[in-house]
Amino acid sequence: MSVENTPAKAPTAPKDDAPVAPAPPAKAPAGHGGINLPILQKLKQHHVGRVALLYLGVSWIILEPVHVVFHMLEMPEWANQLVILVMVLGFPLTVIPAWIYAATPATMKPDALQARHSGLRRMNRRLNYAIAAVAGVMLLYFLIYPWLDKHFIGPIREDARASLNAPVVSGAPVPTRSIAVLPFVDMSQARDQQYLADGLGDELVNLLTQIPELRVAARTSSSLFKDKPRNVATMAKELNVAHLLEGSVRKAGNQVRISAQLIRADTGYELWSNTYDGTLDNLFQLQDQIAGAVVQALKFKLLGGSLPVRQAPANQEAYDLYLQGQFFARSHTKEGFTRALDYLQRAIKLDPGYEPSWTELSIVYTDMAARGFMPTAEALPKARDAVRQAIELNPKSARAHVALGYLHMNDDWDWTAADREIEKALALEPGSADVLHAAGSLYLVLGRVSDSVRMFLAAVERDPLRASSYSNLGVAYFADGRLAEAEEAFRKSIQLRPGAGYTHNGLGLVLLWGGKLDAALEEMKRETDDNWRLQGEAIVYAAMHRRAESDAALSELTKKAQQDSPYVVATVYGYRGEVDPAFQWLERALEERDATLTSIKSDPLFLKIKADPRYATLLQKAGLPSDGKRPSVAAADH
Repeated sequence: MSVENTPAKAPTAPKDDAPVAPAPPAKAPAGHGGINLPILQKLKQHHVGRVALLYLGVSWIILEPVHVVFHMLEMPEWANQLVILVMVLGFPLTVIPAWIYAATPATMKPDALQARHSGLRRMNRRLNYAIAAVAGVMLLYFLIYPWLDKHFIGPIREDARASLNAPVVSGAPVPTRSIAVLPFVDMSQARDQQYLADGLGDELVNLLTQIPELRVAARTSSSLFKDKPRNVATMAKELNVAHLLEGSVRKAGNQVRISAQLIRADTGYELWSNTYDGTLDNLFQLQDQIAGAVVQALKFKLLGGSLPVRQAPANQEAYDLYLQGQFFARSHTKEGFTRALDYLQRAIKLDPGYEPSWTELSIVYTDMAARGFMPTAEALPKARDAVRQAIELNPKSARAHVALGYLHMNDDWDWTAADREIEKALALEPGSADVLHAAGSLYLVLGRVSDSVRMFLAAVERDPLRASSYSNLGVAYFADGRLAEAEEAFRKSIQLRPGAGYTHNGLGLVLLWGGKLDAALEEMKRETDDNWRLQGEAIVYAAMHRRAESDAALSELTKKAQQDSPYVVATVYGYRGEVDPAFQWLERALEERDATLTSIKSDPLFLKIKADPRYATLLQKAGLPSDGKRPSVAAADH
């Protein structure tokens, strides 16, 4: 009979004789406690390495999704730290039992010893299979992560952002991951480098805005604190942020010194500060260092792993000219725009491959046309050529896509093209107040009123001191029938800029829709723009059944607005239900390409005439999508 697989019986011998192979090493004689095998061999024998490797792999598989989910839910930082702590504590609790389980007593009988080793070999194979499976899962995760981010993680993250972008209410907590970059102070001896200080602050805002995990207050709001006494708590409350970044710039020749400090708003304590010395040639690198230090000080992990990559200028003199052009463009005066054009054109001549210069040039031309500082026929083609060059140089410039989107909206009336450009900008910089504002404006034109409200709310959240953000939000709320919110938004806009045009008219219409006729008339009389004042008075007088006064205001409005804004005249006839003259003025607005005509789909003043077939025809001529249903006119009856 074959005995190949039958363990031999142990011979009679003293108990201290070691068993024959395959027994483990002999028991050390009394008085000798040393280990006969090297420590690494011992670890291998006890499967500690495999168990440890498997534990680390499984921990990573758990931690990575947990981090993403916690980030999307805006969980506090300690929640991530708690999970990591549990993993760390679990490591010895896993490895030590593995060591004990694999230990083989020296006194074990041969038959039991053989079974023991067979079991350990099976466990060894299972550990190998498990490690291979975990490695496969990790590899699969890395391969499919781009797809998951686009189709699953990204949309969930956007939903989380939507809740994060809810309107600010009294007592609501300020997002922990929020910051405002205050205007940097020019500390140069001659105090003639403010354009450089402003440019540095703007670049930091642009860079930090591209970090999805961080909410950044827009420049238009934070710039209101320029050259004013600074109280940390007050500024943070008005900007709705948890942190403030402030600093100064000192330039001497080609040498630059930048000082920056990050302040926690609720305590006023300085979280981080540093001074950076360099030259104008490495200004971009200094900006990246400051932004990186801010991220590190705020103690959160970037999902992308690093700061966004930006295009660096190839010529420092050109970059300096670009900053000066941007500085003068913000004066919004004819002289300022003229100087900005000169600086930008010189910058492009020195560095034609720098996209931001082309984008800024396009915006300047567009603004000059809008304000009447340059004929439209001259300015807009130049604006179009400049922004197309910008996008060709950098297709990932959200600012350039927004600039082109506005040209499609205001000049071409090509809503499909405008929607395409704005959607690209939203994908590139969903946290930019300017991008959100552009999206809200487009959606309002297209009649997507709820989407418009959502975009304007997000813009206000990031730009809480910009009056036009609130007035546009008021328009969207009014179009959506949310009168209380619309009234609040218009009043906030008036509080920020009491003399701004249209806002009193907008508030007056909201009060009129709410049945407060006397208050509505008072607001119309406060309106600073003559056209909107006369339009508002004509409408409110009509609601009060004071027809003679309504006609008188309409007559004066017709004389003033017939050349530049026939749409405003049409709104009065539309509200009064005079269908034929309303469409006559709307057709005239269409022929003259009156820019305000593009708001017709969301304008409640035309509710009484939307059932007329000519309304759908007019929308078609303007390239706007049809309503698809007939709205109720009850809200317009007072």
